[in-house]
Amino acid sequence: YKVSASPLSKQLPSLVLFQGGKEVMRRPQVDKKGRAVSWSFTEENIIRDFNLNELYQKSKKFSRNKAEKLSPSQFPPVPEEEEPEQSGADIQGTDSESKKDK
Repeated sequence: YKVSASPLSKQLPSLVLFQGGKEVMRRPQVDKKGRAVSWSFTEENIIRDFNLNELYQKSKKFSRNKAEKLSPSQFPPVPEEEEPEQSGADIQGTDSESKKDK
């Protein structure tokens, strides 16, 4: 991502925003000579420069629309498993076994 990890570099820390697998924006920016342009890492600057509020609203809208498109008919309900009923003979058999064990 072309971020210099040198201890003398002004590129650390770096924030890079990707959308669709492609780099959209980065801070601090790098000039033509490869030097980092001074930028203040504050919460307000990050939210404003990366349009985080707008991206968050778009993401919420997208996930809400995606959830609405999935109708219940696409995923039929799973039938609940029922306990097999024991016959009267089985119940009597267990009682007689317990009497023998005593």
